[in-house]
Amino acid sequence: MKFNFHSQKGYELVVWPDTQRYMGENWFNAEALLLNSEEEVIQFGSAAFWIPRERIQELKRKIYR
Repeated sequence: MKFNFHSQKGYELVVWPDTQRYMGENWFNAEALLLNSEEEVIQFGSAAFWIPRERIQELKRKIYR
């Protein structure tokens, strides 16, 4: 299952509507990975993305300064 692969590679699963906070970032189109397996889409929805952990942490640092 891709879930384990992506999470081991430094990505975290982010589901809608939380994905919206990342979509406006310059890096989003190049680095975020849309879920595309049928199993994942059924479980998490069609607007869920794998987001690099370092980008999640970066955004948290910006918000909580």
